[in-house]
Amino acid sequence: MHNSEYRRPKEAHWASYPMLLLERLIRDFRQASRRLRRNPGFTAILVCILGLGIGANTAVFSVVETALFSPPLPYANPDQTVRIYITRAKGDRTEWLTHPEYAELRSSPGLFSYTAAASDIEIWSLQKDSGTFTVLGEIWSASLFFAGPGCAR
Repeated sequence: MHNSEYRRPKEAHWASYPMLLLERLIRDFRQASRRLRRNPGFTAILVCILGLGIGANTAVFSVVETALFSPPLPYANPDQTVRIYITRAKGDRTEWLTHPEYAELRSSPGLFSYTAAASDIEIWSLQKDSGTFTVLGEIWSASLFFAGPGCAR
């Protein structure tokens, strides 16, 4: 018997293996769903426990990912970075600084070593030849990208 003739049955078996695996998976899924339908109380408890487990796992992962794996701010002293906004006499609503207020703050000697500005998210209308599109956007000062002296980039 030639060596290639001996290999053919094995190759045919392994070629059908993905279909056998899929058939077994479908059979197991049907059996599990039948058992879960027979015991609705157990099914409800199982779904609640799985939901709580997945939710807790997601929450813990989010906290750990933020605390340990998020990249640091690209500034030399991120612990000294502050966000400034104003509470005006209009009520308890907080607002961003206006451009003249920001310019005055930036020009104050010795108050801050470096300043940058960003706006809130705003709705913009973008016009092209094919029509008008609504987009969300923010206005940022160029100094936000070029962090000046001591930049960690």
